[in-house]
Amino acid sequence: MKPAPIIFLVVLGAYALTAGGHLYSPDEEILYRMTRALATGPSLAIEPLGDFATRQGRDGRYYGQYGIGQPLLAVPFYWAGRAVAGLAGRSQWNRLYGPSGTAPHVVGEEPTAAAYATRWALSWFNILLGALLAVLLYGVCVETTGQREAAGAAALLYALGSLAWPHSRPFFTESCAAFFILLAWWALLRARRGRVVRWCAVAGAAAGYAALVRNDSVLAYPGLAILLLGPAAWGARAEGRPAWRAWAAFCAPALVCGVILLGMNVVLYGGPFESGYADQPEGLAFTTPVLAGLYGLLFSIGKGLFFFSPALALGFLGWRPLALAQTDRRRLMLWALAFVIAVPLVVHAKWQNWSGGWCWGPRHIFLIHPFLAIPIAAWLARPWGPPTRVILLVALIVGGAVQILGASQDFIRFYRDHFRRSPHTFFVVYDDYDRMYWESFFQLYSRPEPDPRIPLQPVALYPPAPTQDSLYFPQRSVWAAYPRMIREEGIDNFWVRLAGLGARPRASDAPETRIQP
Repeated sequence: MKPAPIIFLVVLGAYALTAGGHLYSPDEEILYRMTRALATGPSLAIEPLGDFATRQGRDGRYYGQYGIGQPLLAVPFYWAGRAVAGLAGRSQWNRLYGPSGTAPHVVGEEPTAAAYATRWALSWFNILLGALLAVLLYGVCVETTGQREAAGAAALLYALGSLAWPHSRPFFTESCAAFFILLAWWALLRARRGRVVRWCAVAGAAAGYAALVRNDSVLAYPGLAILLLGPAAWGARAEGRPAWRAWAAFCAPALVCGVILLGMNVVLYGGPFESGYADQPEGLAFTTPVLAGLYGLLFSIGKGLFFFSPALALGFLGWRPLALAQTDRRRLMLWALAFVIAVPLVVHAKWQNWSGGWCWGPRHIFLIHPFLAIPIAAWLARPWGPPTRVILLVALIVGGAVQILGASQDFIRFYRDHFRRSPHTFFVVYDDYDRMYWESFFQLYSRPEPDPRIPLQPVALYPPAPTQDSLYFPQRSVWAAYPRMIREEGIDNFWVRLAGLGARPRASDAPETRIQP
């Protein structure tokens, strides 16, 4: 059996076994409503979830701030959910759907079996996409190293040893954007071996579609541009074609996607650069000191990439073999890889909301995770001695254990219970959504001079800092609280709930039942 199907089945099986079977956050509920709007009618307008992640359009209706790319792909999942809704009654779906943390109740919607089932169906979107992403990474590593065994090992280390695993559970957009950027990368590498115009067109379409999924996908474009100017151009010349044809083949579909994106902004909001993100409460300020953001994203105990994706640390061993394997002319590929990792990392390190809020790990830099695995394949593209095998086994065990831990909990409920549990042992300096909650407990005052006659002056508890100290102190981090949470909250797993469905008392079918998104 070829490696690609094995990788797909192994990863799909692992992700499916830890499925949550429900949506978690308000972000996912907005994406669900966008999917439903596409699946059931010609309009993109949705019922707003308060003032969260929506913006009023020129027509007075409300639209989700997220890109249309993922909801469009998820429409078949919505239809599948409608098809299986009748397999269980409303009360059974209510019990099977599971907890949903702090996400608000769905308001003004009849809690039918279809309403439950369609949300359940969308929870499987990233499980399937995550397995496909692992196979695609395998293909990229084969194109880079020519070694199938090394490529397969790198793909499995990424899929089972990084936060790709727990991020297969929610309906977030990071995995989808990473898939299309990696597809563009693979197509440009494939163009070196012939049919360069066709493969460049595939790469351009994939890169453009990634921007329809997430606007920040454009941060990967400098790395793609280096591949386009280097390997793709070489492939064109090898076929006797001018390089500009390869470039034009890439740019044409990418520009079409760009026109769609900007055109939708004009239609919905009145201007090409007006988007649903304009009204975000936290804004789009890039005020974090870059070194502080980089430390937080890479090494902080609460959000550091190498704590949440330890297997990817093996990539440090592969940069030198990757560089030595390239000729001087083709080291552009190495520069492209450096750019596709460094640019998103630095930009997100500067963003005020770099830590990504209540989620497992540094999700805003999920895009760079598969690219960090490519040097691992270069390191493994040599004979494996006993030390290499031991290192691989340890990385897989440690990385897998971390991901199983992350894939065992409802992360929204976990963070809510941990961060709001009394007594409060940490200082919150980040979450504006919780400002009113914390101010009801305490207020900080200072006196500008030591003279007691000078009145005290209130000090804002929320300076423009991007995080809270629970991300830096191990004893206050999520890791320290996990044993207690597992004991008290149990495991958030669809199959566990399914197995216990018959043993539970039947839930009421009363009209006041509400769906948790």
